[in-house]
Parts: sequence; structure tokens; C-alpha cells
Amino acid sequence: MNSNENENESAAFDNRSSAEIISDRIEMLGAVFNRKITEELKQVFEEALHGYSRGALKRAFIKAERQLERFPTPKIMRSLCNEETPAKTWRYEFEISADQNPEGQEVTVLIDPDPVCYICREPKSVHPVKLSSDRSCPFFKSELGDDRVMYRPQDCKEGREFLLKFRQIAGKK
Repeated sequence: MNSNENENESAAFDNRSSAEIISDRIEMLGAVFNRKITEELKQVFEEALHGYSRGALKRAFIKAERQLERFPTPKIMRSLCNEETPAKTWRYEFEISADQNPEGQEVTVLIDPDPVCYICREPKSVHPVKLSSDRSCPFFKSELGDDRVMYRPQDCKEGREFLLKFRQIAGKK
């Protein structure tokens, strides 16, 4: 198989939905652990793993195939996905902009163009979202609160006070 065929297969993998990836990988786990997989079981896993990135799903399923001794429960697969999901605080989707701080000085800020809901992990642009036939995410909750703008600590009064106290605790001037 040449590199072009590998790239085509990778592109096909990237174009699949998360539900299709979960379904296929559950089938693979079923083959590894010699377990019959029903459509109902696939649906349970799809609902439990909804909202995780394709990369986190792929790494979690590989980890399950290599490390587990039995077919995993949805709860175990969720914990594996959580282990493989990068921290939300280190997202690189923020846009750099200029704003005025409370003292009236122009400062550089980071703006989150589409914050993610802490509960259902969906972006605000598609919120509220149906999680299943009878459940939905009750309200949007962001890790940063309702504010989409992040200031550097040195650009606001509270941040400077925090840095001063932090330096005092650390013993630096």
C-alpha cells in the first residue's frame, strides 16, 4: 500500500461522524473480547461518549484494546476518553483583540469566539442540544462564566493584586 492510499484512508476516517467511529470501534472491541454487539449496545455507547473529539475517542479505544482484560462498560470508556481529552483551559481557539480595562487603558485580550458548554461539551452556537430522545442540556454553562473575554492578570486591578500576593508568598520581589 503506498502513501497516497494511506492518506485516502486517513481522510475517510476523518470524515466520519463521532457516532460512526464509536459504532465501528465498539464492533472492533467486540471482536477483541469475543462479545456479540447489538445495535442497542452501540446506542448506549454512542450516548455515553457523545461530545468527545475524534482524536480522544480513537486514543481511548486503542487504550481499551491494549490494556483492558474484559469488554469495557460505558463508564470505563468515558473515563478513558476523559484521560485522553486535553484540558479545556488550554484551548488555542481564542482570538486576540484590543479592549479597555476598567482603568481605561487599552490592553490586549483573548476572546473565545464560541465557548463550550461545561455540561454537554457542545459549543454555544449549537446550544441547547438534545442528548437523547427525552433529555437535553438544561442551560449553557461555560468554564469562564458568561464572559467571553479573558484579560491577562497584569492588565486589571484584581490581577495585579493577585500577582503581588503571589510574589510575596513565593518570596520574590
